Amino acid sequence: MILFLDFDGVMHPFNQTDLFCREPHLARVLRDFPSVEIVISSSWRETHTLEAMQAFFLTELRSRIVGMTPVIAIKDAVDVGGVRFREINQYLSDTGNKHRHWLALDDDPAIFPDRCPELVLCDGNHGFDRLAENALRTALWGK
Repeated sequence: MILFLDFDGVMHPFNQTDLFCREPHLARVLRDFPSVEIVISSSWRETHTLEAMQAFFLTELRSRIVGMTPVIAIKDAVDVGGVRFREINQYLSDTGNKHRHWLALDDDPAIFPDRCPELVLCDGNHGFDRLAENALRTALWGK
């Protein structure tokens, strides 16, 4: 199982200065699912290296980060819809993982297709909170 992970609005509430404050909560959940690998899908990958982003993590999640999605250029407003989903599919294809189960933990439904079953949505104002934790556990148990 691969978990595609966004940062802003997930690892910390959107526009909060206490960056990665939700990391311990996500680490607690993923301890129950040791086979889950993490791929960074956050826009931070456009300005940071994989190694730099791994260094942001203070828990055992750091060792579970195996990559980051490619950045697909957005030409116009129409390209925005579903762009994160396309980047995830490109990553899966490029790495030979097309048939692996995956989930995405994100706060922006507009960058995924409508009713995307792999999307576990967070409220960007709260980040990875109890509701998102319950939704992620349910999704992981189902895969």
